[in-house]
Amino acid sequence: MRQVHRRFQFRWQMGLLAGVATVATLGLQARRGWGFAEDITTVPSGSHSTFHYEFTRTLARAAGFSAADADFIAITDAATDTGAFTGDQEASVSVELAGTERLSQTGMYYHEARRHSANATGAYTYPGGRDTCAYFNDTSDPCAALAEVDEVELWAVYGTTTPVLGVPTLALNGGEPAAVASHSLAALGVYLHQLADSYSHEACMQAAQVRVHQPSPSECNAAYWHEVAEFGPSSSDVGVPYTIEAGKATWQVLKWFRAQNGLPEAALWTDERAETFITAWAKHDHAGDRRDFAVNAYRLLIAEATPTLTQEPPPTPSATPVPCLGDCGGDGEVTIDELVTGVNIALGTSALSECPEFDRDNNGEVTVEELVAGVNNALGSCA
Repeated sequence: MRQVHRRFQFRWQMGLLAGVATVATLGLQARRGWGFAEDITTVPSGSHSTFHYEFTRTLARAAGFSAADADFIAITDAATDTGAFTGDQEASVSVELAGTERLSQTGMYYHEARRHSANATGAYTYPGGRDTCAYFNDTSDPCAALAEVDEVELWAVYGTTTPVLGVPTLALNGGEPAAVASHSLAALGVYLHQLADSYSHEACMQAAQVRVHQPSPSECNAAYWHEVAEFGPSSSDVGVPYTIEAGKATWQVLKWFRAQNGLPEAALWTDERAETFITAWAKHDHAGDRRDFAVNAYRLLIAEATPTLTQEPPPTPSATPVPCLGDCGGDGEVTIDELVTGVNIALGTSALSECPEFDRDNNGEVTVEELVAGVNNALGSCA
């Protein structure tokens, strides 16, 4: 065990030296250095990633967790980056997490972790099916028998081991810190963060065989990769496939955790509905748009207007029928790009004239119910 700790301490020290050597070049990257970093400041805790909070919270609620539990999971996920985080709901808690700090010995373990192609027990394959340990083909930073993601999964989901660097501690609402228990929602939040970050930093690992930010190659440049490449609708946004896979992995683990821990409530979304949401969310270029897109979906889930999102709400008697709601191009189907257009119209960032097909009742606006109907058409067909 002492050899394991010395190995991690040496890697951390080497990473710290590399960071000091390049700080003048990196500039603001130290502030933006976490996976899916956006520095959006719309909650009491300030800067945070919408992936780790709003996006993960929506998926947790859609997977069957209660609103309070989904919020807590996402708060802990975000606190894994920031150390302390408070959610944006009236009943949100404040979490202070120690033992997962990015700029410490634990940084590579929780934020530049590696994974095998399947989960620790071999029960399922992670999205993409890649073994990121294989990128490190020399002896400077080899994977152990268990990749870092495996170790945390076995603790968080199964309770059969503990993280090699020790169990994080959590203080709730300013109380006394206590070790995070295995099988707990807090442990799940830490695991989800580590797993998602393993996708966020994967391209850098593959390109340079390192687990630290540096000015080049571009995959390792924090300001470029985390704020430009990981989101957007363009084919030049080369990090988007990793973001989508990270979202799918998050959804996969949320459902698996529930099954392994005997939580009976059924998911509110199908896998297809979740993947549609994930892909549409990642295509938003601006952090504020991603936040709003996730928050609107979360509010719909809380309201339980259509719990399974499988039935189109009935039109009002005075409505003018629309052949296929959301089919902006008139080709008989609703695409993800058209769904994004509908959301932008609903948010007021795009004009209704860009896709009047979303306005079923011709009242000059796009409602949540009309967006849900468009999603159903995207998942089914425009009969």
